[in-house]
Amino acid sequence: MRVNYIEIFVGTVVLLIAGLFFSYAYNANKNSGNYTYHLTAKFERVDGILEGSDIKLRGIKVGEVTKLHLKGEKLSAILTLSFYDNIKLPIDSSAEIVSEGLMGSKYISITLGENDAILKDGDTIAYTQPSISLESLITRFVFNAKE
Repeated sequence: MRVNYIEIFVGTVVLLIAGLFFSYAYNANKNSGNYTYHLTAKFERVDGILEGSDIKLRGIKVGEVTKLHLKGEKLSAILTLSFYDNIKLPIDSSAEIVSEGLMGSKYISITLGENDAILKDGDTIAYTQPSISLESLITRFVFNAKE
């Protein structure tokens, strides 16, 4: 049996590149969760939002949803929003649940306010807009069109 050094060399290079790729992916994923600024937001509906859903400011990811739970007599949905440490929001900022396209995933879109005061870690975003249900809009349109 003859040893083919070219195959050994190519196999070693492929394994080395695969190892570098997995190392980079692991480190990128590990560093993406460094959130030091946490806010809460109260919504009536959070259809399509899960733990890990993105939070975007002007289309750029600035954090993610880290906790969802129900609270109060009306069982409102309370979300814990975790932001990167360099993001600070004015107290009159608003949070809205929007969709990436017609059938895309949902995320939280932040609209900056104009107040000089800044929300502190643990504060609540006062202005929110819930998720719009595509199914309910279609149902309203169909049944209103018949009348």
